[in-house]
Order: sequence, then structure tokens, then C-alpha cells
Amino acid sequence: MISIDITDTQIKLIEAAIVAGKVSVKKAAKRELAPGYIENGTILDMHMVAGEITDILVTEKISNREAIMCINSGMILYREIQIPKPKSGTETLVIETIIQNEMQLGNEYNITYSISGEVSTEEGPKLKVIAAACPQKIIDIYLELSRQVGLKAKLVMVSNTCITRLVRSSVTYRKISPLLLLQVDRNFININLYDRGQVIFSRQTKIDATDYEAGSDYINLAIFDNMFRTMHLLEQNELSGSIKDCYYFGDIHNKDALHATIKQLNLVAHELDFPSDLVRSRRTFEFREYANVIGSLLKVDVKNENINLLDTRAKRVKSINMRFGGVALFAAVSCAALVGAAWLAISLIVGNMENTLQRHNNEYERLRFDDMTAYLNQMNFVVANLSEYADQVDMAANLFAFQPKMTREISQRLENDFFPGMSILGSFEVSNYTLSVVFYCRDRTHPADYTERLIESGYFEDVRFYGYEAFPGDDERDEGFTFGLAMRIKGGNIFEP
Repeated sequence: MISIDITDTQIKLIEAAIVAGKVSVKKAAKRELAPGYIENGTILDMHMVAGEITDILVTEKISNREAIMCINSGMILYREIQIPKPKSGTETLVIETIIQNEMQLGNEYNITYSISGEVSTEEGPKLKVIAAACPQKIIDIYLELSRQVGLKAKLVMVSNTCITRLVRSSVTYRKISPLLLLQVDRNFININLYDRGQVIFSRQTKIDATDYEAGSDYINLAIFDNMFRTMHLLEQNELSGSIKDCYYFGDIHNKDALHATIKQLNLVAHELDFPSDLVRSRRTFEFREYANVIGSLLKVDVKNENINLLDTRAKRVKSINMRFGGVALFAAVSCAALVGAAWLAISLIVGNMENTLQRHNNEYERLRFDDMTAYLNQMNFVVANLSEYADQVDMAANLFAFQPKMTREISQRLENDFFPGMSILGSFEVSNYTLSVVFYCRDRTHPADYTERLIESGYFEDVRFYGYEAFPGDDERDEGFTFGLAMRIKGGNIFEP
């Protein structure tokens, strides 16, 4: 299995297998992304991002084509919700319906959640649910990305849930309680707090150098700012102990500066250590850089996790259809004791409800595909235009740089084959290695003879002669003839880029 974690700045990819319940990492690689490829989780340059992933697969000789895609985006919404404990068999539908209502979400969002525990309230037992809502349009773009690189997406998940799965699955991590965990990236930080192995606080914050006067140390400034406010919020929670340590992972360029920042918060910094109870071998990769990716590879706890963005919408529609089927069955049984006309009326109503649901769902899928196709076509058009424009700019730059030298060289080449008294009338410019020149000569035989000489010289090609005209003479020249030639500089000369 392959797992790919994509942020606005990096692609991290791992090829691994589950052996005896542990993750066995075969290969790990990452690529830095230039600004503008991905913005807030939305892929803007599909070709370049697909090219980077393809390069990893080819360079690392990875043939496995089943993949997990992890999505990072500030447009993903998170919320902790307490939900009355549903009856067995109805959990998914009930929990997703309550989440959708509580977060006031439309169908443009896809919902995932994990159950972090159960709490007792005056209203009875409730489930503590950590919900995430991801825009469906982002999911569709990542599915298109996987298709473009020849991967089959088996699971698409919100990246922020990966590290939580790692903590909940590791005996080593669960023993640390409370566990304050900090994920660092160039354009976001993620702060999670776990108590007794369960997440009780989660916040992802987008950061930007411009918010901190474009300072080179903007990441640590943002960490201090967000951690300071978070610590005040966490004082209101009843925890199993006091928070004294902060564990970190992610894209860390200066550990000393990060340790100094965390020390200002009266906390001791620790790099997230290698969990030997989950991962078979350290191999040659930095665990702190790939911790999130490894979390995505762990076995799904179907009882407490509903995290696959490919399944959640399908399951919800299926549940609704089953509910409509239940209504139809109830109507049929009830109407057995009533007149046939009433039975037919209710059946028609239920049938219309099912047809309406299917029609809306089909329309949604069509619009979603059309929007995605239009977007990709637009990006392809932009890329093609940019490539053509870049080629023209490069050629123009070369010609501009060489224009004076080219003009002198070409003039010399033209004059080498002149007959006595011949000259060039006016000036000429080179355009895309093509030039047109007007000549003056004294004899009517010179135009044709000169053209033959020019062709035989081998410096020019595609030389075209357009005839000659009589020249009445002027202050500089006697009576004679003028003629024009069009030609191209032959390939292989020193000016060819």
C-alpha cells in the first residue's frame, strides 16, 4: 500500500505493508512544492503535482498502485460534538445527521468522524465525537490526481486524523497522559491534546510570514502565539495530570529555535519518538517527518471510526434509501387492511420520494463531474498558453541579447558575395531567424547571380527572390537596380539556442 500526504508545500509518500500488526516501511520519499502548485489544499497545477508524484514512483521504483490520499486544507471544518448514544445498527446515519445539523452543513461537504469516548450526562450517556467536514470538490480533485498518476485510491482521509490514529493505537503514546502534540509545517501548525489516549482538543491554524512582518522566524513566532492562547484554553479542561511537555513532529528546520520557543511557554520540548510497538523498522527515514503518513496506514477501527471520505457519502445515501424502503414496506403492510386506492396513493408518494432522491443524486454527480472537467480543461488551457508564452519569451530574450552581434555578422555574410557597387538599402531586423533585405546593384544580371551566390554560401536557407526594379539614382547612388530577398538563417549557426 502507498500513502501520500499532501500539503501546500510538500508531498510525502511512503510504501509500506502491515506485517504482524505493525507497519513495515519499504520506501519513503518527499518532494518540495513551489508556491502556487497547491493553495489551501486545492490543487491549482494538476500537471506539476502529478509530475512530482510520478517522479517519486519512478525514482523509487514503486510498482504498488493502491493508495491512501491524505488531504490538508484550511477549508476542512472540525468540531467536537456530544451525541446521544444511538441504538445499535443506526450509529452512522444518526451521527452523520446530527453532525450535519450541528455544523449547519449542506451536501457540498462530506463528513467523517471518530468516536473518542463516552461521557455521562444528566440526559444520559453520550458519545464524544470528533467531526471533520471536507468540501466534496477537494475530494474530487484528489481523486482526479490519483487517476492521472495511475493510482487507485482505496481511502481518502483528512490528514489531521492520521496522527490521532497513531496515538490511539500506540501503547507507548497512550501511557503519556496528558499528551500535547504539535505538528509544524511552513504554512500551518496543528495542535492536539490527548488525555488517556483520547483526543480532547484539536486545532489546525494556517500561518503566513506576512502576518509576522515577513520575518525569517515567522514559524516559531506563530507557534508561540497559537500555543500561548491554546494553553489558556486548556486550563479549563479536567485532565489526568498537568501539561509539562510538548511533543512535536513535521517539517522542522531549526530544532534549537523550536526548543527555545516552547521553553518560553514553560514547557519541555521532545521530538516525537519512534513507536516500536507500531512500526517494525526505523529504516533510513526521519520518523518525525512521516509520522502523519504512517498513521494513515493503520487498520481502521470500524466500530469507532468512519474516516474514509470515499465511503461516507455513499453510506449516507444508502441509509436514506433503506429508510425509504422501510417506509414503502410499512405502507404496504398498513394498506393491506385499507382500500386499494389508498395503498396505490401511498406507494406512488414513496416512489416519487425515491425517484426525487435518485434524480437529485444523479444531477449532483453530473454537475460535480462537469465542474471538475471544466476546471481541468481550464488549467490545461492555461498551462498550454503559459508554455507557449514561455517559449516565445525565451526566443525573444535570445534574439534581443544577440541582435546587435547578429546584425553585424549577417551584414558581413551578405556583403561577402557582393558585386562591385552593391549595397544594402535601409536596415533590417531578424524575426524568428527570418529576415528580408533590399539591395542596390548596378547591373540587371546581378540580382539573379547574387541570389545563386547566397544560396551556395550555405549560411542561409529558403532564399526567395522577388524580382528587380529600376532605380533612378539619388545623392549617394547612380542609376541602377533594386531587388529584395527573403531568407532564413540556417540551423546550426552560433546563434541557434
